[in-house]
Amino acid sequence: SNTFIKDPSPVFLSGFDGISRTEPVLRIRYEQPVLLYQRGRKKDHSLSYQNKLNGFPSFYQLMRSVAFRLLKLTALYSRPEDVDGYLAAYNEVDSFLEKAAEAILLSANIQRYVVQSSRKKGIDERISLPGYIGETVFEGDFEEYIPLLHFSQSLGAGKDTNYGLGSYTIVAEND
Repeated sequence: SNTFIKDPSPVFLSGFDGISRTEPVLRIRYEQPVLLYQRGRKKDHSLSYQNKLNGFPSFYQLMRSVAFRLLKLTALYSRPEDVDGYLAAYNEVDSFLEKAAEAILLSANIQRYVVQSSRKKGIDERISLPGYIGETVFEGDFEEYIPLLHFSQSLGAGKDTNYGLGSYTIVAEND
């Protein structure tokens, strides 16, 4: 028989509060394709900031993706009844991300990579799932972002995380 076994040691963001990093350099390795921005069909055809960056996975865009993913998962699975709390947190994201926009790119060794979804029964077409793999190195003040970045390594970031994409790793300087 199928029995649901509850995990005796759930993971909470508060468990990552003790992780700190005062070093001004942060190395991020994208192990599966990570797509932090996708051009969509919008009615306003003026170029956005992200269009002008050609979809490059900046530190700001990574943090924005991680913050909104965690916010949505919390609203869906942890506190679905707390609509006011969700709206309050949603309105604070921009101020939380201000320092993320100040990070300076030191180096990038990334490439665009496209994986194909598996075939579905009766459908010959497969879905293309693009993203970037490789490594970026940033300089900045990361202290308030490190716990969230470590927590979200297992959750992934960006588009198509439901297909297993979007994984990244914070790389220690001696790796």
